[in-house]
Amino acid sequence: MNSNSKCRVWVAGLGNVLMCDDGAGVETARILAESPQSGVVVSEVGTAIMFYTNLISDAESILLIDAVTSGKKPGTVSLFSSEDMDESGKLWRSAHELSLLDAVDIFRHGKRPTIKIIGVEPERIEYGMELSPSIKKVIPEMLALARKTISEMACTNI
Repeated sequence: MNSNSKCRVWVAGLGNVLMCDDGAGVETARILAESPQSGVVVSEVGTAIMFYTNLISDAESILLIDAVTSGKKPGTVSLFSSEDMDESGKLWRSAHELSLLDAVDIFRHGKRPTIKIIGVEPERIEYGMELSPSIKKVIPEMLALARKTISEMACTNI
């Protein structure tokens, strides 16, 4: 994406790094941030969603990366739209102090940008700072899906 583009993609790594696999989104964002791209902002949000209201308000597209409990095999990586998350309600609404979808609705007065969610099925959500082997193994898959999704989001907003 060139520097004159109005496109802006915000990538938010969500989760609690003190709860094993719940930190998978933050770890993925940390690695993505090591290779910056023009027009893309990557944040290791964790659970501090309220500190990112400026990015929530301004982003043209948002990619969220988080552990999502959906009953699939641990380590399963899925791509959801915000509509998928709205329909399933049980996913995500209470995982953090304020869900990012709720924050987007509040700070954008119900006018949502394009939102995609990369979710990984956790193996362990318990106290600890290390990802389980099944999650460590799929971090490269999460990174590849994130890069592909960022590219697609950037192209649709030009």
